[in-house]
Amino acid sequence: MASRYYQILGVDEKASLGAIKKAYRSKAKILHPDVNKAADAHDQFVLLNEAYEYLENVKTGKIFHSSSTRRRRKPQKKATRSQTFANEEDWKNAQREKARRRAKAYAKMKFEEFQKTEAYQTTNALGLLMGLVIDVFIVAMAICIISICLYFFSGIVGMLLGLGILASSGIHKNSTYTSVNNNFKNAKAALELLSDTKIPLILFLAFLNIILMWTITLQSLWIFSHLFFFYILLANMVVFLFWPTEKPEKQNEALWMIGYIPGAINLFFFLNFVFSSNPSLESHKYKHGGWLIELDDDAYYEYRWLRLYPTFTEADDNNRVQFEFEEGLFGYRVLKDAQFHPY
Repeated sequence: MASRYYQILGVDEKASLGAIKKAYRSKAKILHPDVNKAADAHDQFVLLNEAYEYLENVKTGKIFHSSSTRRRRKPQKKATRSQTFANEEDWKNAQREKARRRAKAYAKMKFEEFQKTEAYQTTNALGLLMGLVIDVFIVAMAICIISICLYFFSGIVGMLLGLGILASSGIHKNSTYTSVNNNFKNAKAALELLSDTKIPLILFLAFLNIILMWTITLQSLWIFSHLFFFYILLANMVVFLFWPTEKPEKQNEALWMIGYIPGAINLFFFLNFVFSSNPSLESHKYKHGGWLIELDDDAYYEYRWLRLYPTFTEADDNNRVQFEFEEGLFGYRVLKDAQFHPY
């Protein structure tokens, strides 16, 4: 029977769980009765689901255990149904019947509704990795906020704000703190499934745009640089915390929000920065406050990001800064270097 199930899905008997999930999704798109108008489409779809669920159980270890194996286990408060079967064949028949019932319910759905089901999305696997990425993103934000608040405010306020962000990561809808169950086989399958999605591209472009924005775009004399900064911050928060990127139809929208649109702006300023010329030096006295330095006579007041520096020690120990500007390729001046001096 097992070999027949592999044939139905069109995969080798040594196929991984990820390959099985890919094959199921591919064939489900073709065989779902809402899409396939063939007379036997319903039966083929039911059989596909039966094969998929059986092989998924085999690959994840959800198989029948004999009574002798059960006696060696610790007694449970409530016996599961699988423990009541006398032999493996009865268990297999019960699992096939469950799969058929679910498949019949899926077959009655519109294909758009079926795409939202866990069986099609395989969210147990994909959601695990997405949840981990989201949690890391939230924790990183919390660390940044703690650092900022500790610098600007009292230590207690900074810690409370940061800890509040950390706590929220445990209750957001995709958090892995309540859903991860050490199912490493599903996690491995998720990695394989990612090749069928645009999620890796979304993550790569988001990271690339943040780096380019911070190192290139914000160092250009562009009046809207602060708005661009907040757009990238907000768009990334929306996509990673609220946008259902596991749904294929939403992935293109996410790509435009945090990939293509900011990418086009960053590319413009990257070319402007790289192909700049005619260097010039300017020296300004300043006062250091927080992450910003206040230049005398409010010089470059409208370009505040030029005065944001990650190292406070240099600014604290000096009172004058020398800027090195160049003329950008597209006419926007760029800051190439900043040196601090005591006089």
